[in-house]
Amino acid sequence: MTEKEVIQYNAIVARVERNGSKILELQFKEIPVVSGKVKGSSPHFPYIETHIQVQMNEPKEEDKLNKRIAVLQKLVDEDSRKIEEIDKLYADITDNELKTIFDMRVYEGKTWYDIAAELGEDKTRTTYSRKLKKYLENAHNARIAQISGI
Repeated sequence: MTEKEVIQYNAIVARVERNGSKILELQFKEIPVVSGKVKGSSPHFPYIETHIQVQMNEPKEEDKLNKRIAVLQKLVDEDSRKIEEIDKLYADITDNELKTIFDMRVYEGKTWYDIAAELGEDKTRTTYSRKLKKYLENAHNARIAQISGI
């Protein structure tokens, strides 16, 4: 996972919340009710076909609504996996300074200048940036190695 993908954490969380709200809104949306006919038969011999009039949701509108909900749910699931992956990256950090840098950059959304100013210790913004990039590259390479079975 690259730094660019990781620092989008807050945007991903916001998108999950927004799409979750849309799903709830669509689930409670009223669909027009229309009359329709269904085929049926008497339960006793001889079975005689009959047509019964029923009230039902408008089929095309209901299908369109269900498809939209499915698309939004897929997006929520994908984004939730990304959030879990980023949180796992954070949980796997053992270096306290790196954990602080990750926290400030990813979760708090601070700039490298702000991080350097706050942490100081005679280090520049590029020092902190390189440290995080190196960790993410190592984590990415380790994941690829694990997937390929090396």
